[in-house]
Amino acid sequence: MAQQRFMRRGITKILWLKNIAAATRIPTRAEISAPNSTDLTEAMRRRSLPERVLQICDDTARRTEYDEAKRSAARAELLAGSDPDNAPLAARATAAAERYEAARKAFDTASISLRFRAPPRPVLEELIHAHPPTDQQAADGAAFNAETLLSFRSEGDAASST
Repeated sequence: MAQQRFMRRGITKILWLKNIAAATRIPTRAEISAPNSTDLTEAMRRRSLPERVLQICDDTARRTEYDEAKRSAARAELLAGSDPDNAPLAARATAAAERYEAARKAFDTASISLRFRAPPRPVLEELIHAHPPTDQQAADGAAFNAETLLSFRSEGDAASST
């Protein structure tokens, strides 16, 4: 018999509860209303989406120079900060920071940057709903079929690749 999974549709509310009395940690109706709760739903909706940048550089010389300049600048700044009245340490820190900035610019020029941004929650929920898990995946606890989700292409992507 196939396992059937259901996604709850509707409005999700995010609440901060000061107290939950039950040992099960399941709040009562009274506990999810004011003054015990604070509604964070709108604040969560307004927040920016998670984003990560992956920088790929095939030029090992520039990568090595960048890494060394970064370490050197951090070390020089730490030393200069430990003795603020020492002019030679401050000069070394300035020179190391300039070398790091030049190495960073060269590294950025030789790199490709890929930006990954999480989709908005409604889009993610629609994708998950459109790619239900197989019976085996559901038995293993999966909420969606990763194989079909990852091979998903939007109509715009399909049109641009032809």
